Amino acid sequence: MTGKKKHRTRNLILAVIVLAVFIGIYLAVVNFAKREEEKEQAASQADTVQIVSMDSDHVDHISYLHDGQTLSFHKKSEDDTENWYYDGDESIPINKNTLDSMVSGMTSLEGTSTVAEDDQNYEEYGLDQPSNQITLQDTDGTKITVLIGDTNSITGEYYAAVQGEAGVYTVASTAVSGFESDLMSLVEADSYPAISMDTISNLTLAGADESVSIQKAGDTDAYNWKLIRADGSEAGIRTEYAEELLQNVTEASYTGLKEYNSKDLSVYGLSEPALTLTVDYTIETNEEGDGGDTETVTTPQQFVLMIGSQDEDGGYYAKPADNSNVYLISADRVLPLLEAGQKAEENILQ
Repeated sequence: MTGKKKHRTRNLILAVIVLAVFIGIYLAVVNFAKREEEKEQAASQADTVQIVSMDSDHVDHISYLHDGQTLSFHKKSEDDTENWYYDGDESIPINKNTLDSMVSGMTSLEGTSTVAEDDQNYEEYGLDQPSNQITLQDTDGTKITVLIGDTNSITGEYYAAVQGEAGVYTVASTAVSGFESDLMSLVEADSYPAISMDTISNLTLAGADESVSIQKAGDTDAYNWKLIRADGSEAGIRTEYAEELLQNVTEASYTGLKEYNSKDLSVYGLSEPALTLTVDYTIETNEEGDGGDTETVTTPQQFVLMIGSQDEDGGYYAKPADNSNVYLISADRVLPLLEAGQKAEENILQ
């Protein structure tokens, strides 16, 4: 074998050895990491403690605190259907799935660690004056109250205890976050309608001092949208502006429910709204025809929304015409609609 061949062979052998060493190191690191992860999981499982164990299907009463007020709910069956009801007003529709989820989480509440075996030092954990008291009661009359105390400044977890039982625990913040909800967050209310821009034929914006309509122009090829003023005069407007304005309608949403079935709309500036918007659009549904074939049916729709005053965060109160629920809508969507009378004139096609 020549010197060059010997040199290449030696280099190849060395490369194989180095590769084998790196593979060995890699496998060792992977195995070490896996063992450490298994240790952490085992340690975590060892620290976990069952604080509450109840059958969620049998829980028919639940209450908790929110801003110093006790929110209480009961479950009952009507027409073979179980639903949750607010104790203060059964006419308020409660979202069953939301409350079921809250009950399910609390009936199987686990502590991430035990911090005290007794209940002698509640004040150290904010449990002598708890931030929340969550009470569950089942059909047998068994009642459990979970006390929620201070937040651990390092982990962000909450201190918790069962009233009348020894032991203080930490629980994940996600385990109790649902119980920070106000009543309106639990109401099953209507959603903002899904409206596609290409189905809109007309948008009317009626304010206290002026009224304008942005209407699809089907009688000319010169422009796609036209402005109709309060006096009935018309003018074509820039498509870009019209579609930008309509986006504030189609992409809007309710950011929250302020009050269900309000009895005093003047509180929200809705007895004399700053703006009333009316959207005429269509929806398409597939229906079975006489011959058994599926046909597309187009149905005209109208959505009317009243805009009132602003809340402390700058959002606007809003109310659909067909009910007295008061919602909130972002100012980003409302302001362009309030300014439409002036802006539309600035976008007239010459």
